Amino acid sequence: MRLTFGLTVDRCPACGGRMKLRALVRDPESIERFLRHQDLGSPPQDIAPARAPPYRRSVTRLPPTSQQELFPET
Repeated sequence: MRLTFGLTVDRCPACGGRMKLRALVRDPESIERFLRHQDLGSPPQDIAPARAPPYRRSVTRLPPTSQQELFPET
């Protein structure tokens, strides 16, 4: 975070002393419980439905007559 945001995360903002990492919480249930205790929790958002892949028609897949219509020889 120091390189990205310029924040010193290993120094206490109050006294300037060195802070230590006490725990790394990765369990979603524990994170939710902690955030809810701090009144920072929010209900999980609904996942958006998947969309279809983009459709791009390839010129090389056109029949020869259609290719001639698109790209007439000059």
